[in-house]
Amino acid sequence: MNQFEISGQSLYIVNGDQLKEFGQQCANVAVEHAQHVWQQQHDAQFDPVFTKKKVADMFDVDVRTIEAWIAKKIIRPTKIGGVIRIDGNEIVRIKQIYKQH
Repeated sequence: MNQFEISGQSLYIVNGDQLKEFGQQCANVAVEHAQHVWQQQHDAQFDPVFTKKKVADMFDVDVRTIEAWIAKKIIRPTKIGGVIRIDGNEIVRIKQIYKQH
C-alpha cells in the first residue's frame, strides 16, 4: 500500500490483492459481530429447560414427587419432541410456592 499526502489529506493506493484481503477482514469482523449479536438474542429468548430428574434434584425430592406435582397441575410441564421438560420460569414459580410450605 502506498500513501500520499495531497492538500493535507492522506491518499492510499492499494492493489487488487490488498483490497481483497481488506474485504475479507471486513467480512470476518461482520460475521463475528453477527454471531455475537445472535448469541445474545438467543440467550435472551430461550429459558433453560430441565428434566424431571434434574428438577427433583433441585428440590431434593424423588422423581415420583415431580410426577405427582405435574399430575396435580402444581407444575406446568412443556413437551419438547414428545419429551416432558420443565422450563426455568416454572422452576422459579415453584420455588416460591415450595418455600411457603
